[in-house]
Amino acid sequence: MRRFFQNKAVVIALILIAVVLLASAALSIFAKGTSLPYRIANAIVSPFQKGFTAAKNGVASFWDAHTKYDALLKENEALKDELRAVKELIGDAARYRSENETLRALLDIRKQYANLTIDTASVIAWNDTAWSSVFTINKGTRDGVQKGCCVMTKDGVAGVVTQAESTTAEVRSVVDSRFSAGAWIPSTGLFAQASGDFRLMKNGRLCLELIPLNSAVKAGDRVVTSGVGGVFPPELVIGEVSAVQTAPDGMTLYAEVTPSALLEQMQQVFVVLAFV
Repeated sequence: MRRFFQNKAVVIALILIAVVLLASAALSIFAKGTSLPYRIANAIVSPFQKGFTAAKNGVASFWDAHTKYDALLKENEALKDELRAVKELIGDAARYRSENETLRALLDIRKQYANLTIDTASVIAWNDTAWSSVFTINKGTRDGVQKGCCVMTKDGVAGVVTQAESTTAEVRSVVDSRFSAGAWIPSTGLFAQASGDFRLMKNGRLCLELIPLNSAVKAGDRVVTSGVGGVFPPELVIGEVSAVQTAPDGMTLYAEVTPSALLEQMQQVFVVLAFV
């Protein structure tokens, strides 16, 4: 539609130019003055001259606007290219920052747990239900990951590998109702069993079971792995006691534990491939 009007304007301008040129030629034939032919020609030409001037100005304005429009389009595209470049730089910077943080955490863990053989992995999927809390990592058997490998973050235990494929592995998180690990509370020297509980899972917690009634366990106590059973290395942080109550059997205590690993924020994890 815009092209149609542009073409129409050009045609009108050309017609006006032709008329004015013909009329001007007629005027040039007659000498200027008050002769009847001159007055007649002048009367005919004057309106067209004004129209020609207006048309000329309109065409000039149109081409000026068209030129500015093209310039704005080019500027807009240039700005879009710059914005894309800036976004790519920001993305690269964020990725490099994340990688650096992961490497620093890996170095810290290797210093802290010199007896562990550790590899890094990325969390690529979550599969939470009312009964389970499972995530998938991008490392598998070809990377040395096997069923039973402990998975952790820089803050603490995140879960245990339950199934390993060639390039991926499924991990049961610490709050999964089927999770279980031997636990130890350093402040009291108490050994207990850390287990997932579907009643606590929706709140992101697990529990400590089989705690003697006379135990001094209290909220705020740190809970670590005991190493009993050989699945988890000893003294890896599991979490912190958040509440203590009498168990339904009335013979033991039951404690709720908040994991130290920030499960909902996990992107990078560490897989314990071996330990001594």
